[in-house]
Amino acid sequence: MINIPIIKIFLAILISSFLLLSSSNLRAQNYEFQAISTGEPILRTLWYAEGAKKNKIVATALMRSESYKYDLGPKIIFYGDRVDEEGKPIAEAIADIPIGATQVLLFFNKLKNTNESGQNYDVTVLKDDHSGFPFGSFRFVNASGKILAVKISEEQLTLAVGESKTVRVKASAKDLGVDIAAYVKDEDKWQKGYSSMWGHRENLRTLVFIANRPKGGIRTLRFRESGEIK
Repeated sequence: MINIPIIKIFLAILISSFLLLSSSNLRAQNYEFQAISTGEPILRTLWYAEGAKKNKIVATALMRSESYKYDLGPKIIFYGDRVDEEGKPIAEAIADIPIGATQVLLFFNKLKNTNESGQNYDVTVLKDDHSGFPFGSFRFVNASGKILAVKISEEQLTLAVGESKTVRVKASAKDLGVDIAAYVKDEDKWQKGYSSMWGHRENLRTLVFIANRPKGGIRTLRFRESGEIK
């Protein structure tokens, strides 16, 4: 005869062991981010907490920052010098981390004015892996607050506010023509904001981040990465 209490104890031990193993795996996993500032550089003026440590970050528009480790959680909160009446730090920027992400790329966009939540930066977060963004393609990220139209070589796409899209483009010995226009709602028309010629190869993937210029118009930041095609 099966002893029901013994079975319950055995199942409880199995479940407990599984939970402990899962927790151990999570702790062993490295969670990292790199940062880019779309405007003025961030030179250790923002910090975030990793355990009991305060880590100051450096981010510019020229290249990806070094890799920073962060604690697993739905958000990374960045602080500056501001504190409230109780002396507690006030959040300057909040990055929402996608579920399942272990490596992310953060784009810091300095706001003209403090937003309703009291923050001075808007942060766009991207999963920073090769799935969905292979070599031979371009990923366009619209952080401009405007609807955008993009034409690259023979490919055309539109980007809603806050949207990102990846498009694979055939490599060419000649540079590719790139045009980006923003929709002006008040005038009901498209206004060209960027035009250039870009090189492209099959073993290259290019991330294009489009943000507002402080004095109007759009700013296009391009980050290229080469690698081995598998």
